[in-house]
Amino acid sequence: MVISIGSINKVKVEAVTELLKEYPYLAALKIVARSASSDVSEQPFTLEETIQGAKNRARNAFVDCKLSVGIEGGIFAAPGTRTGYLHITACSIYDGKDHYIGISSGFEVPPKILHLMDGGKVDMSQACLHSGITANAKLGTAEGLIGILSLGRIDRKEYTKQSLRTALVQLENHSWFN
Repeated sequence: MVISIGSINKVKVEAVTELLKEYPYLAALKIVARSASSDVSEQPFTLEETIQGAKNRARNAFVDCKLSVGIEGGIFAAPGTRTGYLHITACSIYDGKDHYIGISSGFEVPPKILHLMDGGKVDMSQACLHSGITANAKLGTAEGLIGILSLGRIDRKEYTKQSLRTALVQLENHSWFN
């Protein structure tokens, strides 16, 4: 049996690979990474668009497999926060019929970086590079902004695993969500 990941991003693939070892009924599945389009903006700027991007990646990666996984990071309006926005990672696990959705914890993106993102016209990695917070042009395949801001306490892989774990809650307890 195969589980397909709708990304070839090293961090996302490693997060799924490592996390599935914690779930005996999924640990034996062969993992296949596939490039899959999110069919949303390069940098989603609403919660709805972020979740839709994860669902689209999972659906687009569902080829010759039992399950597929789509992961999408995005920004959404969060009234009452200092900047008015939070960043999260959304995960969709797709079984060919149903999507099981989970999200990570959220964090605020510094205002200078948010401004550079210009409502989603520039992705977070590019905005981080141009802001000077990192010299890594491929921050999204490394520790991510969460890794920089948390001083390494949470990196992008661990942040991605959070969204996978919360999506697996629905898959493992499927009968409660029907």
